[in-house]
Amino acid sequence: MDQSAAEAKFNTAMVDIYGRTGKEFGYWPHSFQWMVRTMGSVAAAKKPLEDRQVSDGFLKLVKARRMDLSDGTPRSALDTRP
Repeated sequence: MDQSAAEAKFNTAMVDIYGRTGKEFGYWPHSFQWMVRTMGSVAAAKKPLEDRQVSDGFLKLVKARRMDLSDGTPRSALDTRP
């Protein structure tokens, strides 16, 4: 199955945020990376919204006020305009 251009852009942003989180914050969210690779980026983005428990990694980012690195939806991926 081919990814749409928007899905491909979103997937790239989700993979990139893993590296940014490690480099800028010193935290490597391996579970997040695994979810993106096994479930796909869209399903991985939806998972935290469906879970009733907040992940430890997400809490670390909240406490450090680094929501720009959250494993939610990378803002750059939402802009799908050509």
